[in-house]
Amino acid sequence: VSTPALPIVDVRVIFDAGSSRDQTQFGLSHLTNALMDQGTGKWSADEIAENFDRIGARYSNGALRDMAWHSIRSLKDPSLLNNAVTTLAEIIQKPIFKQKDFERERKRTLIALKQQQESPSDIAEKEFYQQLYPQHPYASPQDGSLESVSALTVADLISFHQKYYVAKNSVISIVGDINKQQANQIVAQLMEALPEGEKPLAIPKVSAVNAEVTKKIEFPSSQTHIWVGQPAISRTDP
Repeated sequence: VSTPALPIVDVRVIFDAGSSRDQTQFGLSHLTNALMDQGTGKWSADEIAENFDRIGARYSNGALRDMAWHSIRSLKDPSLLNNAVTTLAEIIQKPIFKQKDFERERKRTLIALKQQQESPSDIAEKEFYQQLYPQHPYASPQDGSLESVSALTVADLISFHQKYYVAKNSVISIVGDINKQQANQIVAQLMEALPEGEKPLAIPKVSAVNAEVTKKIEFPSSQTHIWVGQPAISRTDP
């Protein structure tokens, strides 16, 4: 989408690599995505951060249930934008999952998971998804569990990246002061070193809720947390 009002370009590369692809290795998508900017074949984590800071570009990444993404926001100046895209391409194409970085991020995740056990809101949210999506990939905890994250290895992350961070499993959105030809050049640069790969099988359809379910969890808190919901219309519904 070309929007010339401001001299800024936003680029987001989206992969079907969210927690619904974890299978029984809960937390795998989260850890894989989190470590991709911690070092590549060319740069360390500090050098990656400096690359973006030096040109005033913003970088962000994350993983949800349906997707994982890596984004940049840059000024449209060709040299600045090209440097930002080059760094983004290096992150998604050539991450190096070093053992020490993996151990650090896994430890951080385990600490966060232990904190969630003391949070009534987090407890309620996890139970809500278990009740709403029984026997479905959406029920899996996005950050994983203490048991599943403790069992993960660097080899698991490498395998997940090789399987899901491929060209056929990606969507690129570009918005800003840019024309179609420039956008195509950015896409080519981001995809050139990614293996073509295969798009994974579609996630099973969500079953409708046929009966009311009420689940109460006692917790020593002065506040009550209530989650209410049901499956809604699909994003692709005509």
